[in-house]
Amino acid sequence: MSSIADTINSLMSSHLAGFIIGLVSSLFATYIYKYWSKYNAWRDYRSLLGTWVESNNLLEDRPFSICQFTVGKGGILHFEGYSYDNSGHTYYKWWSVALHIDDRSNRISYVYETHKVGEMIKDEGFGCIFLRKFESAADWVIERGYFLDLSEAKAREARMVKFESVAKALKLDLKPSDDSDRKFLIERLLKEKKSPKIQSILGW
Repeated sequence: MSSIADTINSLMSSHLAGFIIGLVSSLFATYIYKYWSKYNAWRDYRSLLGTWVESNNLLEDRPFSICQFTVGKGGILHFEGYSYDNSGHTYYKWWSVALHIDDRSNRISYVYETHKVGEMIKDEGFGCIFLRKFESAADWVIERGYFLDLSEAKAREARMVKFESVAKALKLDLKPSDDSDRKFLIERLLKEKKSPKIQSILGW
């Protein structure tokens, strides 16, 4: 009788161990698949990752931003940045709360929140970025875009150029990760923001 009980217990333990291993394997496989699916969704756009200089067509209050595309947890693409006023000071920080890549029209649509420096009030807005792919390369470039703060209710046309490309065009040795270099570049752009050279560099 004891032998039968031992056999039953052994079988139950074996089945339980197999069930637990199978469950863990299934959950792990599901996680990997979801991560791979999200990664696969944006991997063709990896040339967008990095730091960009954004300029808009309304030069009165906050003509330039330093922004970047990053990949967060789960392979989700994020878009965030800082806008600067005409004195070169940080005007506000903004970040995407939802972002969608439309492969059919080569367009990124996003909803963002903003937080003005020195104030507790937040605002929301939305924007679009239109992309173009070079025939001879796999890299995507940003052609143009626009964004609109809901409180302002006025669309701003925008252009974006990689930070390194702007610095190189101005013959400056600057690093996008260095806060002082970012500020230096913004101050340089503000001094000549209406000049044909700066307008050309920034894609206007």
